[in-house]
Amino acid sequence: MFKRILLPTDGSSHALAAARIAADLAKATEGRITAITAVEYEVVAGGLPEEIVRTLRGQIKRHAEEVLGETVAAVQERGAAAEARIVEGHPASAILAEAERGGYDVIVMGSRGITEAAGYREYVGSVTLRVLARASIPVLVMPPPAQVVD
Repeated sequence: MFKRILLPTDGSSHALAAARIAADLAKATEGRITAITAVEYEVVAGGLPEEIVRTLRGQIKRHAEEVLGETVAAVQERGAAAEARIVEGHPASAILAEAERGGYDVIVMGSRGITEAAGYREYVGSVTLRVLARASIPVLVMPPPAQVVD
């Protein structure tokens, strides 16, 4: 039960709170975490010179690697193991595809993502809602970090 844990992350405080809970779950079940972050390279391709597209894609990839590094570190601080992977596509679609492809038992994710910083205040973000609506496995959604008791 809950041996294979999928942990989507965008580096937000909500995602890092979910990482800590996923680590605790992994320890309790002797499970394994796969942290993923989704990138959408095609958003930078439209009509730009190839050199600029390559530069932007490189920056996107470096940012994704940093986000995954922070997430894996948060998991390891709690004494659990995690592997990290960058997946391509719209975040909700990429999370759902990885969940199906990887044979995971549960998805652990934050209730909101990076849009919180852009001024959005809904309790559950659009990516989380899409995953909840379409996932074929349980989804554990963590509340905002201020509400998580550590």
